[in-house]
Amino acid sequence: MYKIVTLLVLFCVCDGFKILLFFPVPGKSHSILGEGYVRYLSNAGHEVTYVTPIIMKNPPPRVRQVDISQNIGLLPGHIFDIKQLMYKELDLQEMYIIRSVIRNFINGTIQGSTMQHFMHDPKEQYDVVVVEWLYTELGSGLSAVFNCPLIWSTSTEVHSEILSLIGDGLNPAYSVYIWDREFSTTFYYRLRHLWLLFKDIYDRVTYKAIENKMFEQSFLSAVESRGRRLPTFDEVRYNASLMLGNSHISTGDPHSLPQAYKSIGGYHIKENVESLPKGIHLLGLV
Repeated sequence: MYKIVTLLVLFCVCDGFKILLFFPVPGKSHSILGEGYVRYLSNAGHEVTYVTPIIMKNPPPRVRQVDISQNIGLLPGHIFDIKQLMYKELDLQEMYIIRSVIRNFINGTIQGSTMQHFMHDPKEQYDVVVVEWLYTELGSGLSAVFNCPLIWSTSTEVHSEILSLIGDGLNPAYSVYIWDREFSTTFYYRLRHLWLLFKDIYDRVTYKAIENKMFEQSFLSAVESRGRRLPTFDEVRYNASLMLGNSHISTGDPHSLPQAYKSIGGYHIKENVESLPKGIHLLGLV
């Protein structure tokens, strides 16, 4: 009887979750971060559905992948043109450029046939969704579709734009705007940082109506097909339960952070280091 009771108790407390990971960017650095979640969550016994344009080879057990690699064609060819970047013909530090590109890219990905079929399938049910943040919050609508908590994942050091989603942003009097190339606490650079922050806010306000329309077009049908009302975009993107950031206090700036933000920098590093491919030679310094 003691063994039976113990077994029943273990069944009650050892419960895995159905987790949806949405990492839509077709870049190797982004897929490395997404695969880090896949490994840890699957090893912990959870059932993971991984939406990605870069399919994992030999994924762990309990992992299902949703291939959205057709979204690669949604990115303009020049955005990763190394020559243009090196000669500064294209400056990815200009927020209005990168935001416009990513906003349209994520919107096209969600409105694509693969994602629409996935969201309209009544068999798809999840306990939580983890969404990669990249200059737009459109992906947060997946939590509305599946009526589950939202967790943001960010690949950068903390900054005001992401922290504003779960609380207050950083004070510009002592923090540096993330895209500024120079760090200084002089009065001039503090004004510069404040100006860049105002430009960022202006850009987001300007495109708010456009993003609201994209949000509705992407998720309205899927949510209504499940018998619910689609919340507003602001209700969804500011309702995250948690934010996980690829940062660490030992390498970043000291900030007072909200309880909902957790630094997990380095989580993507594999415990077992793989050998370098054959044919790669290491050059020593002379």
